[in-house]
Amino acid sequence: MFDKGTVYVSKKVNVFDLLDADDIETLEQLVEEDKAGKYKSSNFKPEYRELLKQDIQTLTKIREIWLPIHEDPKLDRIINELKTNKVLSGKKVVLFTESKETGDYLFGNLFNKFQKKVMFYSSTGGCYDNLTTRHNHIVSRDVIRANFDPKADLVSNDIQILITTDVLAEGINLHRSNVLINYDLPWNPTRVLQRVGRVNRLGSEHNSVHIFNFFPTTQADVHLGLEANITNKLQMFHYIMGEDAKYLSDGEIIGSQELFRTLNNKATYTGEEDGENSELKYLTMIREIRDADPAFFDKIKKLPKQARSGMKSKKENNQMITFFRLGNLKKFYIYEGQKSQEINFFDAMNRMECKPDEHRQPVPDNYFKMLDFNKAQFRQDTTENSKLPAKKGGKSNSDFIERILKDATFRHYKKFTESDEEFLWTVRMMLASGVIAKKTVQIIKKELEKLALAENHLDPLKVLYTLRMHIKPVEIERKTGQAVSYLKREVILSEYFTA
Repeated sequence: MFDKGTVYVSKKVNVFDLLDADDIETLEQLVEEDKAGKYKSSNFKPEYRELLKQDIQTLTKIREIWLPIHEDPKLDRIINELKTNKVLSGKKVVLFTESKETGDYLFGNLFNKFQKKVMFYSSTGGCYDNLTTRHNHIVSRDVIRANFDPKADLVSNDIQILITTDVLAEGINLHRSNVLINYDLPWNPTRVLQRVGRVNRLGSEHNSVHIFNFFPTTQADVHLGLEANITNKLQMFHYIMGEDAKYLSDGEIIGSQELFRTLNNKATYTGEEDGENSELKYLTMIREIRDADPAFFDKIKKLPKQARSGMKSKKENNQMITFFRLGNLKKFYIYEGQKSQEINFFDAMNRMECKPDEHRQPVPDNYFKMLDFNKAQFRQDTTENSKLPAKKGGKSNSDFIERILKDATFRHYKKFTESDEEFLWTVRMMLASGVIAKKTVQIIKKELEKLALAENHLDPLKVLYTLRMHIKPVEIERKTGQAVSYLKREVILSEYFTA
């Protein structure tokens, strides 16, 4: 590809398959749709070609080492489990893998061993009636629905084992099955939750869901660190949301000290070691206040938007930190030394943090002068320098729902019970965290739009009913290795205050 003068790159499609098929027309179309990038070889540094050759040599050596190896303990284990394990044997099973190549490999090895009741589905379509024919997406999805969706018009039992990549992690119901296998685990823990969500659905006839996970070997994980990474991230979700559900293993629970170290380590989320704190530290702090001191938590909730307070500082001159919010734009400014400048969230928190028993100080005489400086700087940054985000043609589905929930009419509605308010609070936090499936958010938005058109306004109780129809806590059973637990996935989230 490089020597021919053009390089195609994409994170969304496999350009190598298209190049092998000499399908340049599709590649060019993907470039026009911004789904692939196209570069001239001459744009790269002269040494780039030699580096590519070194990579090829390294990969060739690895291939030569692998070729004589014909044993695959992991494959042997999955075949044995599918045949002998009472939970798996003869049951409908959904098996997720990260890689299309791994899926092809599993399909080729399982197809004949399980009476040809095996299917593999990926971004390139589906295989199910023989080892070579790949059917298009429309036909393949119809086969999947007939075999795994209890609401399908046509019901079939031709497929027992469905192998798929994360292309099926959203948008299709698979809950005629209650058994899920993670043949390999993704780095992003939300993928694990999305996978489980395909079989853990309302309307399932099963009382429990069984989850089996394959972890890397000890030797491999020394280099990958996958088990610790994904287990810690999932445990953070559970801790912050107030649930104790496990999706991986008994080693998933970590101690509070380790948890807080991980919560405060930005590298856990971004892979960057820059020494910054995490906002999750403060989110956790608020949640603990809510659980331990509800009265104080209620007092925080009712703080006026223009609240002000004072504290002693080691600085000789007075300082003022002001928080401004304009739409989705949030900024902190500090006044000191006759000037105002913007500071980040963590600098603001570090300066304002104090002991619970510290006495409140009166605001200084030059309070309004300092405030005017901060206001002027905020206006300058958001108008003259055009730092305010440009308005987009339309809001996202999540923004649409959040706007309804934040409306004063909705927030001050008197007929909501405490349970309703707790549920709505949870929904707001789930929307803000992006943990609700995109398809679910899209469906909710469409239903709310229909309500608004039909009645020229939105009845808060009907909005609540719509949300409850699509977002509900459920019960789930997890099985990893020999351990079985009956768990309740009830999400409890904490709001995050910066006022």
